[in-house]
Amino acid sequence: MKKSTFSLILFLSISTIFVSCTKKQVDQLTTQSMTANIGTTAYTAKVVVGQSDPNPNAAWAGKTEVTITGSNGNSYIVVAIMNWNENNPAFDYSFSSPNQTAIGGYNSGSGSDDPIVSGTLHLTTSFAGVYIEGTFDFTTQAGVHVSNGYYYAKIK
Repeated sequence: MKKSTFSLILFLSISTIFVSCTKKQVDQLTTQSMTANIGTTAYTAKVVVGQSDPNPNAAWAGKTEVTITGSNGNSYIVVAIMNWNENNPAFDYSFSSPNQTAIGGYNSGSGSDDPIVSGTLHLTTSFAGVYIEGTFDFTTQAGVHVSNGYYYAKIK
């Protein structure tokens, strides 16, 4: 009796831990988001789309490009990692030449795209090459400073 009661309690404890961990992981992996400060204005993307495609740029032929787009109404931020390797991702990418490994832009919704000319994109976490999470900080060609950027996106 004591042995079966102990076994039942142990089973229920392990099951509870497994279910709660699994639910947390699923919840975290389904909530894609992007936030940043554009100048002094808080920006929250309502739609975040991540995608992974063969890189169309000849300089990066054979590499995968990962693009993350966060949009809010007509405005959007796009950041892209030019040489993505899901098995061995780098964790720091540069928007600045000559060692540029990321590209992107910002569109306020009232004009054309404003390309990023300097800044960094950091990958803080990669979940099996399917979901990625990180931060960014950049300045555009028109001088718009985007700081405290955060992204979490599904790329596959």
